[in-house]
Amino acid sequence: MNEPKTSLRKTTRHVLDYGAPFALLLFAIAWPWEIYQRLPLVHVTVAKLAAAAVILFAVLRIARRQIGHLPRTGLEAPLALLAVASVASATHSVDTSASFTHLRQLASYGLLFYAVVLLVPRTDDAAYVTCAFAASVFVVGLVALACSAGLLTPTKAAAIRELGHRVTSEMRAGALIRMAATTPDYNQGVLAFLMAIPMAVFLFRPRALRWTTGLAVVVCMAGIVTAFSRSAMAAALLILFAFAVPPVETSSTP
Repeated sequence: MNEPKTSLRKTTRHVLDYGAPFALLLFAIAWPWEIYQRLPLVHVTVAKLAAAAVILFAVLRIARRQIGHLPRTGLEAPLALLAVASVASATHSVDTSASFTHLRQLASYGLLFYAVVLLVPRTDDAAYVTCAFAASVFVVGLVALACSAGLLTPTKAAAIRELGHRVTSEMRAGALIRMAATTPDYNQGVLAFLMAIPMAVFLFRPRALRWTTGLAVVVCMAGIVTAFSRSAMAAALLILFAFAVPPVETSSTP
């Protein structure tokens, strides 16, 4: 009588052990490629399905008591302030329905954040997932450069200012047109580049891999420049400045 229950438990454990890492890697790789991975029947991206699976696997692990307690990330205070500010803004908004729609979206981001934290407790596992994300963003950067050179067609392109004449193929598109290579929005596209820059710096710190860090940072910066997002360019420069400044050594008094 206990054999079917034991077999079901083993199957569930195997699904959790192998399904959660697969969903994490799928989400990390698919997210920068928003426009290219929409499923035709349900009209949902692979990244959203993978994110929903990540949250589901985290809930299942909590239900099966494979996770004893919620880990502290050190970001609880700023996240709480963000939540209070978002709720206050939504309740006093002119368009309440639209504000609460964005509020639900922010809540889903919070669930996804803690689901990833729960499913990736070890540093080695986190490095593996972030490496997959950084590599995917690196390829997106190469696609953005190819679009800027006129070798590929971007998903979205617009002139920064009124040119007064037709843009010919002889003109340098990167100097005249802002482009989104793989996403339907310019600002959404640069988020992946901004996240990949510190990840690349952290992951490839060993001396033998410094050329990889430099190449990844250059390609990500080129992707940001192609999108002509001024705020993203400023944020990327601040990130690089933060890594360039040496840490302050504190002297310990006996």
